[in-house]
Amino acid sequence: MARSMFGHIEWLGGDRYRVFWEAGRVNGKRRQRSKVVRGTRDDAEIFLAKKRIESGRHDAIDDITIGNYWEVWYHPLLEDLYAAGEMALGTIRNYESNWRKHLAPIFADDIMQDHTMRSIDAKLLKIKGDHPRFNAMKVLRQMYNQAWNDDLIESNPFLKRTRVSEPRKRKQDVLKPAEFVDWVAGMRGFVHEGAVLILVFGGLRREEVVPLMWDEDVRHVVRIADDKPPRHYQYVYIRSAETDYEEKETKTDESDRIAVIAGKPAEWIEACREPGKRVFHGMRGGKVQPCRLTKNYKKWCEGHGIRYVTPKNLRNSYGTFRQAYGGDPTVTSRSMGHTNLNVDYDHYFVTQEEAFVREADMMADAVEDMLLHNVTSASSA
Repeated sequence: MARSMFGHIEWLGGDRYRVFWEAGRVNGKRRQRSKVVRGTRDDAEIFLAKKRIESGRHDAIDDITIGNYWEVWYHPLLEDLYAAGEMALGTIRNYESNWRKHLAPIFADDIMQDHTMRSIDAKLLKIKGDHPRFNAMKVLRQMYNQAWNDDLIESNPFLKRTRVSEPRKRKQDVLKPAEFVDWVAGMRGFVHEGAVLILVFGGLRREEVVPLMWDEDVRHVVRIADDKPPRHYQYVYIRSAETDYEEKETKTDESDRIAVIAGKPAEWIEACREPGKRVFHGMRGGKVQPCRLTKNYKKWCEGHGIRYVTPKNLRNSYGTFRQAYGGDPTVTSRSMGHTNLNVDYDHYFVTQEEAFVREADMMADAVEDMLLHNVTSASSA
């Protein structure tokens, strides 16, 4: 970082530097100096940049690089938002991934203030793939907007329109309601059968299935109603969790919830129960990485002639199924852990369990009707 009226860096030899900066009068002295900063010249520059930001002397930071801004200011800000409960850990991991894979290799050494929208677009176009390029652009835009709001830069190129447009949304390849029964039959014998059944009939995200324990988190209940045969239920408790092989937690606070599965789907899931084990476990009962579910499930589908629907779209199939059979959109949204609700969450929280049971009954009735229809069709044939 260039020498300025604010401060400068003195090289002490080897990997040792000392940083001097102006900070008002502290202990009777205006000029402050650091202890020995060990590392590279860049480390010393980052130290001085931090002191500039802390001092509020933002008008002097016209030569800060985008890489320095990420390390000194923006990434610590994300961590502060996470600590305050204002940002999900998964969101931060996505930002970090975009920075590491796409932005840092082409932007880290650039002076933040030197870029125009045209020069940014030219570099972004080097990123292969419409979706990775668009996601990287959004992270960079957030960084520039934050620096602009904090008066760290004199102009914001993102006030002009970028040429990186949002990609067309891919059509979701979900299971149609009429395909559910055949798809379930095709999953029989799959090592992760219980996990994929909970995905499609419980509406869980893949990472929410990972920490589930059979007896602790997936509980079997039989209810007996007047003039009706007993009905089986699975109560799936989704909550924040950390594992020793991959840190995971629910996406937001509202993602901590109960999924209720009823009827035949609950019975199918109960047939997969292995007490004392994880719902999603390895071939020998141990823990596995979440990506193994996708790989093993896809391999199973290809080997058994079953249409492959991604785990993400199995969850989407759940929402589509419930909408197709008249499910309450608000309850469906809440059961999937969405935060964009049509009614206040706290207002109906006390009654949500019964609402979930009612919606699960609706789904169970639809599945049983399809099973009966298949049997009748086979008999008439």
